[in-house]
Amino acid sequence: MTAAVTSAQYLLQNEEFFRRAVTIRRTEEALLQLAAEGAIKGTVHTAIGQELPALAVIDALRRDDWVFSNHRGHAHFLARTDDVEGLIAELMGRTTGVCGGLGGSQHLHAPRFLSNGIVGGLAPVAAGTALAAKHEGSDTIAALFIGDGALGEGVVYESFNIAARWNLPVLIVVENNGYAQSTPIATTLAGTIRARAEAFGLSYQYADSWSLPELISAATSAVASARSGLPTLLEILTYRLSPHSKGDDHRLSSEVDEYRRRDVLSVVLADEHEPIRVIDRAATARICLAIEQAHDASLALPAVSHSSAAPITWNDLPPSSEIIADSIHQFLRELLNNNPHALLIGEDLAAPYGGAFRVTRNLSQEHPDRVINTPISEAAIVGTGCGAALAGASPIVEIMFGDFLPLAFDQIANHAAKFSFLSRGAASVPLVIRTPMGGRRGYGATHSQALEKHFMGIDGLRIVALNHITTPYALYSDVVTHLDGPCLVVEHKLLYPRRSGPTPLPGFRWTTTEHPFPVVRLTPTNTQASLTIVCYGQMFVEVVEAMLLAFREAECVSEAYCLSLISPLRVDALITPVARTQAVLCVEEGSSEAGFGSEILAQLLECGTPIRKARRLGALGIIPAAVAAEDATIPNARRICDAIKELCG
Repeated sequence: MTAAVTSAQYLLQNEEFFRRAVTIRRTEEALLQLAAEGAIKGTVHTAIGQELPALAVIDALRRDDWVFSNHRGHAHFLARTDDVEGLIAELMGRTTGVCGGLGGSQHLHAPRFLSNGIVGGLAPVAAGTALAAKHEGSDTIAALFIGDGALGEGVVYESFNIAARWNLPVLIVVENNGYAQSTPIATTLAGTIRARAEAFGLSYQYADSWSLPELISAATSAVASARSGLPTLLEILTYRLSPHSKGDDHRLSSEVDEYRRRDVLSVVLADEHEPIRVIDRAATARICLAIEQAHDASLALPAVSHSSAAPITWNDLPPSSEIIADSIHQFLRELLNNNPHALLIGEDLAAPYGGAFRVTRNLSQEHPDRVINTPISEAAIVGTGCGAALAGASPIVEIMFGDFLPLAFDQIANHAAKFSFLSRGAASVPLVIRTPMGGRRGYGATHSQALEKHFMGIDGLRIVALNHITTPYALYSDVVTHLDGPCLVVEHKLLYPRRSGPTPLPGFRWTTTEHPFPVVRLTPTNTQASLTIVCYGQMFVEVVEAMLLAFREAECVSEAYCLSLISPLRVDALITPVARTQAVLCVEEGSSEAGFGSEILAQLLECGTPIRKARRLGALGIIPAAVAAEDATIPNARRICDAIKELCG
């Protein structure tokens, strides 16, 4: 008796399992038909032929386990939820869809279920939810579905390493259908999947789609292995009978036909026995009704938020004198003491090192299980933090140098910043990412940059920059109090040893706004300024020095505004002063092209603010290591002073 016949008999003996498999198959076929008719736009990655692995694994899980899927996730979603109606409406772009029509084929969300269109991108997120579960003493696990093509992505191996090293309850299911889109596995994969799993110390198990009893047994065993705390990889040999997406299939028809003859569900559906027909007709009728209901529903449209400008109230700055690194350290220490869900995650955070700039010194001795040293894996660090936040933890992750932040760009822009949107607010990612940024330490081109402009404008991401006036403790308190999504906090290296707080300056007054993420203002007291300077972060130090220098040298009177919230950027506090001076100088440490200053000026002009003179001042190019050359490249008080005199003249 062939494996297909044995499996077909097994499938028919389990009527509910069969009903769900048929429902998935007929739904996928209907989605392809809707795409052909033009009722679905964009990609439609179906998994016809891969229904049984999805059902076998998800049936072995518990409802409180996490499931992370991928661009080919319909079968996983339906196996988990049975929400045919929500899936069809989602792909048709209707408000009744599971994500309100906002996610489409690749981005689905349900309780403890997420899929994403970035191949392999959810691997560290799965590790993060498993980390949170382990920290809370829960025995829930995270199940991650990836295809064989995802084994070309580096972040997958970063996640393998973390999962294995930390003994996280993670199950990685590799659905090996032999193709990465259209490219055969033989041309993309060196070695074997088993060898890759075992190289990281993962438990390895194997099954295929055509031996259903063995598949179910292997799935049950693999889930149990992961739940015991042994991260496990289950390779399932399978085959996709449908195109990669809609009609883009370049495989030989003879090859596809061979696998279709082996496919267990195809064998059963070819049987004309009435009990099979009844189940098939019921599934088809349900799908037809779901399509009708979706057609009747409203098309999804983006929600447009209109933020009204809050009235600006300026208050005198209270005196303070805290060493900035100590202030950050104290905030983190109190957070760990007061919030049992708080985690600090990053490279070299633990004693004796305590972070590259000693901000986390000794914290691991007080909280050894919650100050966690990681491998050098920036993408996995941020992704793990994202997953931990999804699962209810309060993670703060550190990227040792801001120059390394681009390695985690995908995890920030395509994962952490999007989950709340795609889930219509059901998924929350209260993640804080700390990083030292900037130059003047002689570290050279890859350790001295100010790269925050490349992250500004990412929808769903907040960026806060520390300065030398507002205490870091207060700014971090604002960050955590208003943490409605991921937040990147930029800490300039030169600020760490400084003391925060205003220094009395004769003829000038320090004030600040009272709302969260305050703007700090330095204005002349006895005369009107003829120039408004806008900056953030450590540049405020240089700006203040330049203002005094320009006054001494040429009696140029200017005022300065230092923003702490630099994305999303608001110019409310700048409109009135700029309208008065009609001259603006924007100063930033990074290059000025398409940067902070460009956005400030664009928004002011869009508000109708009259501006006669404007200039952006930023880095002149790539940061050199030589100290004199570095100082000449980055805006300094001398260059800013010259710009002030030019604009005032």
